[in-house]
Amino acid sequence: MNATTAVIALAIIASASSCSSRKERPLLDGRIIGGEDAAPEEFPYQLSLRIGGRHKCGASILNEYWAVTAAHCLHRSDGSFHLVDNYNMELMAGSLNVNKGDIYDVTYFTVHPYYDPAAKDWDWDVAVLKVSTPFVFSCRVSPIALPAEGEELDAGTMVVISGWGYISEKGPIAKFLQKITFPVYDQNKCALAYHGITDQMFCAGVKKGGRNACHGDSGGPVVYNDKLYGIVSWGIGCRERGYPGVYTKVSSMKAFIAKETCLKQCWRV
Repeated sequence: MNATTAVIALAIIASASSCSSRKERPLLDGRIIGGEDAAPEEFPYQLSLRIGGRHKCGASILNEYWAVTAAHCLHRSDGSFHLVDNYNMELMAGSLNVNKGDIYDVTYFTVHPYYDPAAKDWDWDVAVLKVSTPFVFSCRVSPIALPAEGEELDAGTMVVISGWGYISEKGPIAKFLQKITFPVYDQNKCALAYHGITDQMFCAGVKKGGRNACHGDSGGPVVYNDKLYGIVSWGIGCRERGYPGVYTKVSSMKAFIAKETCLKQCWRV
């Protein structure tokens, strides 16, 4: 760790400490469809990925220059990827309102080398994005830690999902950031529901349906104990009974994320 990195680390740690003393974390009642408004400073790592000036997906802050999202958020319907030029791609930080945060231009992104949009199975659904100027950290803007490589959550563990996605299956997107809690699904039951999922995925949701992440939540965070365990990826519908949401397993992507974003050398690991 060089001197500059150490200073950044200490500044962020100090900021996090002062924020935690003021931040209220109200209990979630388990109700983005069926969710509720997030509180100020509750999800400082949450980003809005914007393409052409409009919210498309969620994302999460990793460190001062890097964020992580779902790979499928970055490709068009024909399978080609969006271009990072003419300020076409941006990240918004620091606001609960989907239209009022601080804007950071994305200058580069890369998707996992095993991700194949033509396969349409959304396996290895992860991408990292770099911003042109560093995120300005505060109580409303700060990075989230990652789990250890290979670390998994037990079935029944309650995870928190946040995003500005559809508040009903036909829209519109939420104006204010929504949050919801779900239990992690048993992996075998999830595989039966979807006739097979991969080791790079896990499921979370409620059996009776009615509450779930939806369009526009993709790429956003799935969090337990202040660590990013999942990325909103896919599912059948948004609230169908018996079909939980499917999420990219971040612990299976740790090597890719670390390699691309310098996490092995930087303070966050």
